Amino acid sequence: MKKDLLVGLLMCVVLTIVIAGCSKPSTETMLAVSAPVDTIIVGEEVTFNVMITNVEGLFGFQFDVNYNADVLEFVRAKEGTFLSNSGETQTYCIGYDASSPGLVENVVCTRLGGGPVDGDGLLETLTFKAVNQGSSDITLSNIKLAKPTTENIEYSLMSDSILVE
Repeated sequence: MKKDLLVGLLMCVVLTIVIAGCSKPSTETMLAVSAPVDTIIVGEEVTFNVMITNVEGLFGFQFDVNYNADVLEFVRAKEGTFLSNSGETQTYCIGYDASSPGLVENVVCTRLGGGPVDGDGLLETLTFKAVNQGSSDITLSNIKLAKPTTENIEYSLMSDSILVE
């Protein structure tokens, strides 16, 4: 009888721990590239958002963008609202290098004042024009998410793709 009661109590404790572990929100920083559509037609433009979630202490970022130049033509990158707190803090972004087909190098922005930012938001938008039928992944590489101390912030990455018809 005591043994059955002890086993039952132990099972309740284990189940409670498992349920509590599953219900915790993720605290991992996530960097995600996404477009509002999956398919476009030749001649159309599509804008991908580079979103960050669950970040603590972000002061600047850097990344390269990789895409299929046979399908897409890079149009522009534009700073999002997150790093500047929707314009409340001045930021500085250096000019990126889009001279190599399929690669946009050194998309870089930093805050010029105030402290770092925490939370979720839009880091950058990336606009492409469809030039041929096919598909293209949009991936980020050479990524650095920096704190004011220049310490890097660890993250997980999600990429996206687009189909051109």
